[in-house]
Amino acid sequence: MALVMEDTKYVTMIKPHCLYPRSVEESVPSTMCELFDVSFYSNFEEAWNFAENNEIGLLITLFDRTQTGFKALLNGMKVMHPDLIHLLVADDITAEELIAVVNVSARIRVINSQDLERELSKAGADCYSLYLSGSRKDRHILALTEENQNYESLLREHYLS
Repeated sequence: MALVMEDTKYVTMIKPHCLYPRSVEESVPSTMCELFDVSFYSNFEEAWNFAENNEIGLLITLFDRTQTGFKALLNGMKVMHPDLIHLLVADDITAEELIAVVNVSARIRVINSQDLERELSKAGADCYSLYLSGSRKDRHILALTEENQNYESLLREHYLS
C-alpha cells in the first residue's frame, strides 16, 4: 500500500492489481511489483475467479489457441473491469484470431514476446493514469455525498426547530 499526500490530507492508495500468467512469472520486472499488486494465474478459470473478487487494472495474457475459454474470459473481463488494459503477447497469431480477440477485449495491445518489457511500462503508465483518475473521482463523489448529507441535516434541524 502506498501513502499519497494530496491537499494536505493523507490518502491511502491501494495499488491496482496486475494479473499475470504463472508460466512467465520469472520474467516479471521488479518495477511491476513496485507499482502493482501482481497476482498470477495458471489457467483461465483461476484468472476469472480472481477477477470476480478483485479490481484489476492490467491483464497480461499469452495467446494460446489450444486453451478453451480465452474469448469468454476476455469478454467477461471487459464487462467486469471496463477500464482494464489488456496486454496480449502473441508471437504466432493469424489475422482471423487477432480480429476475434480484439473484438472481445477492452483496451488491448497485441505485442510479441521480445517487446514485453518495453510495452509493460507503457501499459503500466496508462493503467495508472486510468486508476488514479478513477480514484480521484471516487474520492470526489464521497466528499460531495458527505457534504450533501451535512446540508440535509442542517435543513432538517432548521425546519424541525
